[in-house]
Amino acid sequence: MITFRLIPLKDFLKPYNPTPPQENEIENFDSHIKALLKGSSSHHKEKSQEQEISNFLEKSFSYKCPSRDLQF
Repeated sequence: MITFRLIPLKDFLKPYNPTPPQENEIENFDSHIKALLKGSSSHHKEKSQEQEISNFLEKSFSYKCPSRDLQF
């Protein structure tokens, strides 16, 4: 026979709830997005814009885009 035990909803969802960003993380994001927007212009080639966005993601979120390593 299967038995179930009651788990409070907050405890059940706890591993799935992300932590809110800290103030310094928000400030870093703000400064990085402003730098990205300031440095971007419509006359840049697609590859250089891709590089700028990759740099932004890496600086802001520590996310390295896999396409950065590709050779074209």
